[in-house]
Amino acid sequence: HAKRKGFIFSIMTSLVYLDDNILLEKMKKEPPFSIDMTLNGVTKEVYEKNSQVPGSYERVMKNIDKVIEAGLPIKIKTLISKHNIGQMDKIKEFVESRGMAFSPSTSIFSRLNGDSSNCVHRLSSEQMIGLGLDEYSATLPAEEIDNCNISTVEKDNPKDVFYKCAIGNWQWHIDPR
Repeated sequence: HAKRKGFIFSIMTSLVYLDDNILLEKMKKEPPFSIDMTLNGVTKEVYEKNSQVPGSYERVMKNIDKVIEAGLPIKIKTLISKHNIGQMDKIKEFVESRGMAFSPSTSIFSRLNGDSSNCVHRLSSEQMIGLGLDEYSATLPAEEIDNCNISTVEKDNPKDVFYKCAIGNWQWHIDPR
């Protein structure tokens, strides 16, 4: 309905629950602008440690190929953390072997409620710079990268580490037709 009204829409999904071929057929008839998913490991052990969904690895791998075979526009993103840094090259190879650009990020932010406990999974500033990703340069001060490092966070003031998601806040396109 939204597409017929001129909205461009993307689907953000883990692809864990795309086992329903009916949904896949509907998306083929009215494809989204993109299907964005995150792949944080290419082995069962690493993927399921990150997803915390037992049995999800096989389903996701199968569903990635289903979406590609259906000709749907898929983007695979990767969040590099302490848990999967050793697989970064393998993830890149997997993504690129399917004809997509590797899109890694190391951004781990506090939760919406201000809880910053998940920041312990973040790479150190030295690890981030050492990855050689475009989002960091050798001249970027480490303290700027570590602005939410759990060891420097004021535990009694979670607002210092609270980041709001920007999705839907700054970019919209509505077709006037």
